[in-house]
Amino acid sequence: MSFYRGVSSVIIGAGPAHAAYFAIYEKSKHSLKIWTKRDQGDWIIHGISGILATFAHDMVMNPMEVMKQRLQMCSQRYIGLVDCIKKVVSTEGPVAFYRSFPAQFLMNFPFNSANFITYEYTKKLLGEKDEYRLVVHLVSGAISGIVASSITTPFDVMKTTLNLQDPKLIEIFKSCQDKGCSVKMKDIKIRGIFDSGKTIYLVSGLRGFFRGVVARILISAPSGAISWGVYETFKYLLG
Repeated sequence: MSFYRGVSSVIIGAGPAHAAYFAIYEKSKHSLKIWTKRDQGDWIIHGISGILATFAHDMVMNPMEVMKQRLQMCSQRYIGLVDCIKKVVSTEGPVAFYRSFPAQFLMNFPFNSANFITYEYTKKLLGEKDEYRLVVHLVSGAISGIVASSITTPFDVMKTTLNLQDPKLIEIFKSCQDKGCSVKMKDIKIRGIFDSGKTIYLVSGLRGFFRGVVARILISAPSGAISWGVYETFKYLLG
């Protein structure tokens, strides 16, 4: 069951987050077309709509992501989801659930903008117009997931480091400082995205920012295909 540790927080948050995500994307596309007098298929409209959809999604999902990662990587500290919430609030305050929001949003808005732009472009390239073709949506979703996940991996690494506050990583960072590293940090806590980036660079160099990129691609390709396939199918069925 270790592979599913933390999944409860994702299940709770995924429905509302994705509902807001797709609803705001479609509404933004329609509204921007009217306001800007541009074609709804314009890549700028897709990109801006993706940013707005991402903000709504992340406001819902960021606390769930924090709890998921704590339960996955720091399981010895928490008995379960409720215990995790109580301990995080009592020791770090409610702000801990949104400490990584800037990093999350900085990662997700280019991810989702690239995702939407690539998806819409690929869908058009493969010949999908107004008719429903599931295979086009699946292939376009997979390709958009690969492109988006590849270019945003550094933000994901920084966000994860910030969320976990990994004691081992912090100790390595402190050891590096003791040996005369040029960057100094007064407190052992990783307080923001810039501290996270400095820690990763000092411990692993530039290569550290792309750790896990293959795993992200392997996750994003099928999840993109499934997500877009399901969304477009229900959109078609509901008219």
